[in-house]
Amino acid sequence: MDFKNGTAHVYTNNKWGAIDTSGKMIVDPSWSGFGNFSKIHNLSESLAPVCTEQLWGYVNRKNEIVISPQFKSATSFYDGVASVQLDENKWAIINTKGEILRELPVASSGQFSDGLAIFYSKQEGAYGYIDTKGNIVIKPQFIDSLYGYNDFINGYAVQYDKNNGYHIINKNGKSVLSTKWDYMGSISEGIVPVMRDNKWGYVNIKLDRVISESQWEDATIVSNGSAFVRKDGIWNIIEFKN
Repeated sequence: MDFKNGTAHVYTNNKWGAIDTSGKMIVDPSWSGFGNFSKIHNLSESLAPVCTEQLWGYVNRKNEIVISPQFKSATSFYDGVASVQLDENKWAIINTKGEILRELPVASSGQFSDGLAIFYSKQEGAYGYIDTKGNIVIKPQFIDSLYGYNDFINGYAVQYDKNNGYHIINKNGKSVLSTKWDYMGSISEGIVPVMRDNKWGYVNIKLDRVISESQWEDATIVSNGSAFVRKDGIWNIIEFKN
């Protein structure tokens, strides 16, 4: 598993735990589910959602249970808050003590990223976004969303609706790309892989400009200014310069 916020998941005897970057086991593999530790300056306050057979709670990096398993579902903390499922029809925002700050008028919620979390509204049959106080800041209007994939990153998120297809939105919910695409990958470093006619290329979001034409059979997200692309069955590395 990849490292995130200084830890990585490990799987032993059908149970999940976590190690730090030195390979030290910091959370014993005793959980049936395991989320990501939050990125907090004070590491003692960094918590990760963990699951027993049915209920979710939170542990810290000292292998201590901080919030006992009690939720139907739970997301990673962001800026001291997380969204959790209280029962079949009720979600809420909690703090790192497990205290409920506000119940949410949503059918389901993703985790917070860049200050917002995607949610689903049964009434509209669509997805929108809430802020860390539970306020709806982008009304439900998107019809095909996957939690995690549609998170905001540095002010932008990938979304899909009937009018625009796959496109990039800003925090006002407005599309920032002028061209429509058949599919999009995840945003990384301000660049997103885009597909048209089964060929991949790349777009710079802020510039609304294609920086690599659709020509690749497959393409990865950008990492440290470069990406892997495949053409004629051969993988290559391409670099993106500022």
